[in-house]
Amino acid sequence: GVMLSAIAKGELINQEISAAIFQIMTKQQCRHKLPALLPAIPNYATKEEQQNLEKDTVLVANKTGDLTCIQHDAGIFTLPDRRQYVLAVFSDDLESDASGVNALAEISLIVYNAMR
Repeated sequence: GVMLSAIAKGELINQEISAAIFQIMTKQQCRHKLPALLPAIPNYATKEEQQNLEKDTVLVANKTGDLTCIQHDAGIFTLPDRRQYVLAVFSDDLESDASGVNALAEISLIVYNAMR
């Protein structure tokens, strides 16, 4: 979370490196966790589409991780008014991977609804 906050603020090493990392993270193809239930713009959106978010959408720059019965995802979420928030959710000792994936998506939706 601390590292993602630094990226969002342009303070991880410098603005240029932070921006490059952020852009890479917006292209994440695994979007079945934190972004799954959100009105996230697609990971193939152009830079212009990322800059001009439509009402009730969110730009997600995330990084997932998993092992058997362990599910993680962390990301930077940008709202249309350019406010950002960071969310990192880590789980282990799950009964099933599907339950972990679903829990991450539901937590993300709760946070998104509180932030918008």
